[in-house]
Amino acid sequence: MQWSVHLWAQYAAAMTCHDFSASTAKVNASYAVYGPSSVAMVVHPDDMFCAERFCEPTIKLIPLSVNDSWCRDTGPAFICHTKHGVAGINWGINGWGGKAKHELDATLGRRILENQGLECLVVPLINEGGAIHVDGEGTLITTESVLPNANRNHGMDKLEVEEYFRLCLGIEKTIWLPGDPNDATDDITDGHVDGICAFAHPGGCCLSPLANRRLPTPKCFVRIAAPSNWREMHGAESLN
Repeated sequence: MQWSVHLWAQYAAAMTCHDFSASTAKVNASYAVYGPSSVAMVVHPDDMFCAERFCEPTIKLIPLSVNDSWCRDTGPAFICHTKHGVAGINWGINGWGGKAKHELDATLGRRILENQGLECLVVPLINEGGAIHVDGEGTLITTESVLPNANRNHGMDKLEVEEYFRLCLGIEKTIWLPGDPNDATDDITDGHVDGICAFAHPGGCCLSPLANRRLPTPKCFVRIAAPSNWREMHGAESLN
């Protein structure tokens, strides 16, 4: 089963009908890819009228209050078990290290899963969806500047973070990139991996064409993007 969950931006006062049309066109495109009953959109209750006007009628609109519209980070991580089916994780959310309000977003994952009738696993690890990327075969890429950061999981080392990945996601190998350790980008995320690279398939990554020129770009990026073989990548340690 495939899922696509979006969040309606809460900036109605500053957006024109053209802006709404452009944004919802992307959601409607997701509907075309995933099919009926697989695309849902979280909408603030005050914005339901606009969302109903611009979205395809088969897209499920979920009225929920939120702090921020970045559902990729604050929404649930869907997991699938061959015997137990689909469930989801509500990670610990603290506003990207205390930089934003998050009292509503902290429970967004659980509320979405409850709405969808899915079991929710509440995990205390402070994490955002854009901080990790998985290949579907037991390997995860993340960055050292985010999850072990004192503004998220104070006192936790990388091995402890990896244990959460193993228990919650079935991860066998975690690849660590530096991220943005010197805050060169002044980015609220502290260097999410989704701004650097993503798995295209097991053993192969798509790399951001810039990966931000101010970030350290280690030679290992090339090896991750085009490894000589899967074993080499699977056995990689912290990539500094």
